[in-house]
Amino acid sequence: MKQFFTILFICFFALSLSAEIDGPRVGVSTNVDKDPEALKGVGVEENFGAHLNLDLMVTNEAGKQVALGTYFKKGRPVVINMVYYSCGGTCNALLTGSFMVLNELEWKPGEHFEMLNISFEPKENHILAQAKKDNYLKQYGIDGNGIHFLTTSQEVADEITKTLGFKYKWVPSKENPDQGDYSHPSVSHVLTEEGKISRYLYGISFPARDYKFAITEAGEGKIGSFAERVLVFCFQYDKERGKYVRNAMRVMSLGGLLTLIILGTFLGVLWKSEFFKKNTQTEKL
Repeated sequence: MKQFFTILFICFFALSLSAEIDGPRVGVSTNVDKDPEALKGVGVEENFGAHLNLDLMVTNEAGKQVALGTYFKKGRPVVINMVYYSCGGTCNALLTGSFMVLNELEWKPGEHFEMLNISFEPKENHILAQAKKDNYLKQYGIDGNGIHFLTTSQEVADEITKTLGFKYKWVPSKENPDQGDYSHPSVSHVLTEEGKISRYLYGISFPARDYKFAITEAGEGKIGSFAERVLVFCFQYDKERGKYVRNAMRVMSLGGLLTLIILGTFLGVLWKSEFFKKNTQTEKL
C-alpha cells in the first residue's frame, strides 16, 4: 500500500513539473561558429543500440595504456564526453556543465556511473589530461572517483566517434592555415555497462533531472530506487530534442490504474469488515 501512494504522489509531481528547459541541440566551437562552412558535415548521427568496441586502447591520466572496457562492465552506466583539452570554446563549456550537474546530483561517479572525457585530438597527451582533470576537480570540490580524462590515437578516436555518431572536422584559420580549431557537436553520450549507446544529451548544460533519467534508463533496472524508476516511466525521451519531456498519457494511465487498485483495496477492506460484522451478529443470535 505504501508503494501505491508513493507512485500516485510521483504521478502528480510529474504533472506539476515546470516546462522543460530548451537548449541548443548541437553546439560548435565558439572560435569557428561564425563561418557557415565550418558547420558543414558537423553534427550527430544517432546510433541508438550500437555497441562501442571495448577492446580499443586508450591512455589514462598516468600515461598507461588500458582497454576502454576497463571503465565498463562494473554494473553501472558510462557517460562519455568527446572533447579536446586545448579547446577554448565549447569543450570547456561542456565539461563545466557536466561538473556543475555532478554537484546537483545525489548520485556520484564511481558509485552509480562512470564519466569518461576522451580527447579526439591525437596530439594531446596524458600530462595535459591530468592537468585538465586536476583543474576541474579542484574547482568543483570533487574527489575524482569514477571521473576519467583520457587521450588516444587518431585511429581509435576515429572508431569511437564513428560508433557514437560524433561528426567533427578541423577548420584551418583563414589568417594562418597552419593554425585553426575543431568544429564539433556538444553532446554527452550515455551508454550501458556493456557499451551500448542508450541516450544522447545535447547542449553545454543539462537539467539534473535529464541526466539522472538517462543514467537510470542506461542502468537497465540496476540503478535507482523503485520510486525513481517509476518517475522515469512518467517521462519520455524525445529523440528530436535529446531531452526528457512529460508523457501525459503514461502519467494519466498510471494514475488511473493506481486509483482503481486503491479503490479496489478500500472496497475489499470495507467488504471484509461488513462480512466480519455480520458473522459476529449471527453468532450472537
